[in-house]
Amino acid sequence: MGSLTLGNEQRRRPRWLLCGLAILAALAWRAAPAQDAEPYPNRPLRVLVPFAAGSGGDFIARLVGSRLSPGIGQPVVIENRPGAAGNIAMEIAAKAAPDGYTLVLGNSGTNTVNPSLYRKLPFDPIRSFAPVIKLTTVPSVIIAGPLSPVHTLEELVAHARREPGKLDYATVGVGLSSHLAMAMFSGRAGIELTHIPYGTGGVLKAVLAGDVPLACAAFEVVRANLAGGRLQALAVTSERRIPSLPDTPTVAEAGYPGFSLVSWYGILAPYGTPQKIVDRLNAELLRIVRDPEVARQITDAGQIVVGGTAEEFAADIKAGLERGRQIVETLKLRVD
Repeated sequence: MGSLTLGNEQRRRPRWLLCGLAILAALAWRAAPAQDAEPYPNRPLRVLVPFAAGSGGDFIARLVGSRLSPGIGQPVVIENRPGAAGNIAMEIAAKAAPDGYTLVLGNSGTNTVNPSLYRKLPFDPIRSFAPVIKLTTVPSVIIAGPLSPVHTLEELVAHARREPGKLDYATVGVGLSSHLAMAMFSGRAGIELTHIPYGTGGVLKAVLAGDVPLACAAFEVVRANLAGGRLQALAVTSERRIPSLPDTPTVAEAGYPGFSLVSWYGILAPYGTPQKIVDRLNAELLRIVRDPEVARQITDAGQIVVGGTAEEFAADIKAGLERGRQIVETLKLRVD
């Protein structure tokens, strides 16, 4: 009798196991269609821009955003969140859900310089983001205003040596590429210039009004006034001349061999965003910047198309962090 009872229990156990497996299979079957019914993306995306409307960053974000929308079949909303040298927008993006619906336009300032410039940041440049694609590089232009006493880089250096610290220049802000480029140039030339940060809109107004004789800014910010002759380009900070200013020498050509400092713009997602979403966005954005008409508009704006993989972008950021640290330490810059 004992052996018979044991045999019945052994026969019952597989039935319970089979029932459990059947229930799990049913649940999995019910869940799969729901997941497949809402593939990414199924609602609008937003791209946070750490810079004001009219800036070079705003330009590239809106240019690629308008073409990303038809590619993914959803609206792409550009949301300008300027302030704190870009740290406000980066913090919002870092804390957003890693689902591919919040992206941010990163920049060499926000992602490779600010970590050394600021003692405390509300985000980590590596651990808070998933790099998607590096869109462009952006040379700065050293310009003279209508009331400037100098008209070439050589005259600028000579004037600054005669009157150390009395020649002012404007930039968008402390620690951004234009500021670092001028600070590096001053060091190479052995001169003392006074930096005045005006913000994106303020730079143009200040130099045109003659409040400051010089400025350093992205080409997009000053393009119209350069074309109209109200401003004069003295030099560009890139390694090579830019097509938009073929007659303007590089700083290196003007007597400072090896000088080169450019910014970049790229798209990042919150850390933890699924790789398949990152890959999808990379493919779409790469297609966009390689489109001949888009590339022409980027070139006309004084930016240079990059593209590439998410992995290449991540490596660039890591390398840029070390270079940013070296620049900040060399120039002895600190914000707080």
